Amino acid sequence: MVNIAARLDTLLRAASIPIHGVSIGRRNDPTSWRIGYTVDATEPQRRAGDAILAAFDVVAEEKMAAGYLVEERLEQPLVSAMLQAFAPVLGRTPEECKELLRAELLKSGQ
Repeated sequence: MVNIAARLDTLLRAASIPIHGVSIGRRNDPTSWRIGYTVDATEPQRRAGDAILAAFDVVAEEKMAAGYLVEERLEQPLVSAMLQAFAPVLGRTPEECKELLRAELLKSGQ
C-alpha cells in the first residue's frame, strides 16, 4: 500500500514547491488531503502543488509500486536460480519463465 502523504511530499519537493508537508484525512477521499505550504510559497507554486494533488492517482501509484516490488523479487538470486532450474522441466527458457512469473505476480498483486 502506497504511503500517499510521503509520495505526494516527494513529488511536491521534486517540483521545488516549498511545503511543510502533506496530510491525508481519509485515504479514499482526496478532498480531505491537504498541502501545508510554507509562507514563502508563491501563488504559481501553490497552483502547481494543487495541480499535483488533483492529478495524484492512488491506483496508478500502487500499480507502479507493485511493479517495482515484482521487479525486485524477480532479481533475487534465489528466484534466478529457481528459474534456471525449473525452465528445462517446463520446456521453456529461463527468460520465458521469468515473464510468466512476472505476469502472475502482477496479476495477483504480489
